[in-house]
Parts: sequence; C-alpha cells; structure tokens
Amino acid sequence: MFAAGTDTSSVTLIWAMAELIRHPKIMKEVQNEIRQVAKGKLRITEDDLGQMYYLKMVIKEALRLHSPDGLSIITTSANHDSFFHRICINPSVLELVSWIHFVLNFSQTLSEVAIEISSFSKFAGFTGVRLGWTVVPEDLVFANGFPVIKDYNRIICTCFNGASNVAQAGGLACLSLEGYKAIRSVISIYKENAKILIKTFEALGFKVYGGKNAPYIWVHFPGSNSWEVFSEVLEKTHIITIPGTGFGPGGEEYIRVSAFGRRESILEASKRLKNLNLL
Repeated sequence: MFAAGTDTSSVTLIWAMAELIRHPKIMKEVQNEIRQVAKGKLRITEDDLGQMYYLKMVIKEALRLHSPDGLSIITTSANHDSFFHRICINPSVLELVSWIHFVLNFSQTLSEVAIEISSFSKFAGFTGVRLGWTVVPEDLVFANGFPVIKDYNRIICTCFNGASNVAQAGGLACLSLEGYKAIRSVISIYKENAKILIKTFEALGFKVYGGKNAPYIWVHFPGSNSWEVFSEVLEKTHIITIPGTGFGPGGEEYIRVSAFGRRESILEASKRLKNLNLL
C-alpha cells in the first residue's frame, strides 16, 4: 500500500481515532475524561495525559517505537515476547515498526505481530518526493479477532487520496531490477562516506555511534550543549549538522552528521574537520 511518507506518531494517532470511532461508548468515556482533566484548557500537558486512563486504554494495542538512529527489533514469533532494545514486548501488543533506515533488511519474523512502515526517502534518496509504503499482514488481528487490515484500509482510503503519479513511477523504477542495482551501488557509496566521517571524528578523539544501518553518525561531546556544538561547527567549518536534542532529550551532548551526500563533499568536510579544534 503506497502512501506519502507516514510518521509513526501520526499512524498511532489515526489508530487511536479509529478505535474511538468503532466504539462509541469508549469515545464518550474519553470525551468526558478529557473535559474533566483538561477543564477547558486550550493546551493539554504531559501531566494531563498521565491522568487520561481511558485514552491509554484506547491505544494499549499500539506501541509506538521510534529511535533517532532507527530502531532494531528482535522477535521469534507472535506467540512469544519480542524485544526492543531492553524492553520486553508482550505478544498481545500490536507493534508499529518503522523500517525507514532498514528498508533492505526486512524482518521475516514480524508478520503476525507488527505493521511495518517504510519509505523511499533514505534508501532511494526520495526525501522531499514523499513516497512510502505500509505492510499490514492479513493474519494480523485485534484482540477480538477482527482483521487489522480492514480497518487500516478504511482509514487510508478516507484520509489519503494517493501519492502522485510521478512519485509512484519513481518508486516502481526503484523496485525494478535495474533500479535496485543502481540503488545498491549508491548505498555502498553512502556506507563508505559514513566510514570516512567515523574515522575522522574518532581521530579527533570523539566517541561515534551509528553509520552502519543508516547514513547518519552520532558524535558525542560529553558535558556540552548540542546546539552550541552545532553552532561552533557551523561557524568554523561551514558544515551543517543536526543538534541531537532535535530528536529528543536523549540527544543532548550529541550532533548528528549525515553521510548522505557526494563523495567529494564528504572528503572536503573531513578535511575541514581535521583542521578544527572542536570544544
């Protein structure tokens, strides 16, 4: 099912709304709960959400999985627990898994327990074109036995009119044998770019993470402010990075550096960084 780049957050929200629509009594309970907790406020806070127990019940089957460097999940079967890093996930939980950074390494063991969301953005350089897909297994069901794919199809057909013909044509070309070979060739360049950047930062004495399953590396600057590091690198080298806090509080003290570029640009960036005394 093709769609224009869908984020796991919006999918989870849509899922919650679908559950409310299918269960009017629960919707009424949620509405009453929101009125009671929010008390007329225009903006709901994290503390408010913590008191909305009915709302939590609505989305209890949808676990949002997201990690700045792409997620990795290991599972055995739908009848056993799966693990997200160190978090044990009960087999009754519906998993929304983003494979945007792992598009060429699809899991073969998630079919009964997960909805896989992916995109052409990273592996085919489609950033800005907005084309992706979602895999909803036919044997994936809710706790009451109702097929998930029927609800999902109804939601998508209601809220989305489809990706443009140009984007779809590009996507189909990427999935052809010739397109696949070309993409693999480009990916090998990005992987080598990442190795160059990793080697550069490690030579400067920094701890580096990532760059193996995605064209991004994370550089650690202990005790620093990620925005200050970003500003200093930009000012002294004219290299644009991403402050780690842009991906959440856990990104503080880090910057994210992209290997998603031409080889000559990566080599030039490496040269500039080697001549720079960072913090």
